[in-house]
Amino acid sequence: MSCKMLIFLLFIFASTFLNAGTVALVGASEGQDELKLITNEILDTETQQYKFKNLSATFPFDNLSDYSLIIAAVRFSNTPTQEQLTKLRKWIEDGGNLILISTVPNSFAKTPEQLDKDHLMAWAGVWKVIYRAKGINCVVQVPENQALNGVDLTQEPKWFKAQQLIWHYRNMQNIIGNEKYCLVGYATVNAGSVSFLGYELNKLRSDKLDSGGRWFKILKNIIEMAELPQYKHPKY
Repeated sequence: MSCKMLIFLLFIFASTFLNAGTVALVGASEGQDELKLITNEILDTETQQYKFKNLSATFPFDNLSDYSLIIAAVRFSNTPTQEQLTKLRKWIEDGGNLILISTVPNSFAKTPEQLDKDHLMAWAGVWKVIYRAKGINCVVQVPENQALNGVDLTQEPKWFKAQQLIWHYRNMQNIIGNEKYCLVGYATVNAGSVSFLGYELNKLRSDKLDSGGRWFKILKNIIEMAELPQYKHPKY
């Protein structure tokens, strides 16, 4: 390989890495168990290195520009003001990406009832969190979505019977769910995105429900969709 070619490849690699930005990890208590798995198995491995920062239970509403992706798991501690929600929406519209895992949408309001009543996250495709102890049967609704790349779902996994979903709104593409509720969703919000994953990988692992690592692969795909340049909105 020539010296020029090597320099060119290094430039491409560096550009890709820089474009990825910094990932913020947010979650309280059990959310940290989820984020530890994501860090060890996706963000910080021999084959993939993301820049990331674990912010514990505090969502970075007042310094969003420091990050290109925020992964929020289960719940966080600081309920936002309306002004902070407006900042979050602007950050996403300008190209920020947000991944919501499990019940974490409830943390954007003082109560789950307020999230529902005031439609606080409807602009992001999230109306309210739904819990059904007996589970709700789900199917693949959008098989061509990039979140399912390399994921063989011809044999239904046990987690197709889901307990935690969202009642999604307009721009949230319901990738896996039923006619009403969404288990895996992806919403484009101008130049940015909001994704929802109803399960915690940690709980699926402990209950031995992630056979073949299919949920793990979906989660990994969604993180790549948020961070890698080839998935960015073509206008930006």
